Amino acid sequence: MLNEVWMTTDTGPKFLVGQLSNAQADTLVKNLRDEGIQAWVG
Repeated sequence: MLNEVWMTTDTGPKFLVGQLSNAQADTLVKNLRDEGIQAWVG
């Protein structure tokens, strides 16, 4: 299954990237959250 990653901005949720595997999406979200960015797999 392919996933999308979204993040929260001052103007609302924004699409960041798509076509990621579960592991890639989870790793990206973890790394973004470590940097203080609110992100999620959508």
